[in-house]
Amino acid sequence: YNKDNAYGGREAESIDECFARFLRESKTVKRAVTNEDYETMIRKTPGLMIANVKVIPVSELNHHDFKFDDLTVTAVVQPYTAGKRKPLNKAYLSNIYNYLEDKKLIGSRLNVLSPEYVAVSVLLEVAVKPQYINAYDMVKAAVMDYFDKFCNDFGKPVRYSELYGIVDVLECVKQVQSLTINTMGRRIKRSMYGDLLMPVNGLAYLGDLKISVITMD
Repeated sequence: YNKDNAYGGREAESIDECFARFLRESKTVKRAVTNEDYETMIRKTPGLMIANVKVIPVSELNHHDFKFDDLTVTAVVQPYTAGKRKPLNKAYLSNIYNYLEDKKLIGSRLNVLSPEYVAVSVLLEVAVKPQYINAYDMVKAAVMDYFDKFCNDFGKPVRYSELYGIVDVLECVKQVQSLTINTMGRRIKRSMYGDLLMPVNGLAYLGDLKISVITMD
């Protein structure tokens, strides 16, 4: 029995408040089940600054040199490094594995890959219209913009036709006379269309850029 009257506390939760709390908490990811859950949980790893995370489906791993099975979840994690291209260090890996250990399904395994940064060299020969004295800068900005916007996802290929088209449609360009893209990255393949195919953890970035501009009436 109570020796004294109860005091303090708060009013009982109403039905509406209970339902609102249910909706709010139901959106909070607390267990790693789906690929999206793993990505969310990895981003929440305490003490880490993470720039990008992507869980690679098993179907995509079939075509690459990675060990996998149906119980292994493979995630590529890019640390935040203020614009520098650095791999994951041991502290990052340890923290991620420890944080996810009691949040993933029993029997499942997590495999964390570090990004593979792939430098792509571009050689361009462009004929430009004579009235555009800043044509070189316009072409250079278009190439840099392509790599910043279209090549910032893990495994995304550098497509020859996309880069060619972006330069070719510039107002200052009369004609793209030649375009060459190359890389010294490991495990890089080239498609029949001249595209550079990245590994699943590959991140392409612009390396050496050489632009030759001639004026054409």
